[in-house]
Amino acid sequence: MYIVYLWKQDNIIMESLKRTVVNIFIVLCMLLCFACDDDTNEDWSEIVNLYVSNELADYAPWGASEGAQPLEGIKVKENENDDWFVIPIGAIEGFSYEEGYFYLLKTEKIYFANPVSDGMSVKYKLIDILSKE
Repeated sequence: MYIVYLWKQDNIIMESLKRTVVNIFIVLCMLLCFACDDDTNEDWSEIVNLYVSNELADYAPWGASEGAQPLEGIKVKENENDDWFVIPIGAIEGFSYEEGYFYLLKTEKIYFANPVSDGMSVKYKLIDILSKE
């Protein structure tokens, strides 16, 4: 009788151990599936319209010291109702800015997954000049 009792206890312990091992295996498989998502390490892009102001502005690169001379920049915004922000004058690849004109540009906005530490995290590439006024 005592032997049967011990045998049942061993079976209960073994079943519990099997369930624990299976649960750990399932959790590890799920973690591996989520950890293999490579999309976060790649550059990606979208098509955006970019409004360009008719006047230049001072551009201070991120991390520049307080006394540094600002660079020449252009004021841009992605939506008509947004506030202007300043980017370097050559930041839109393929675009030659002429002061005194408002532009509406169709651009490809490229997001860098791993931007350089002293550079921009996005880049604009000209697709088309929609208007120049």
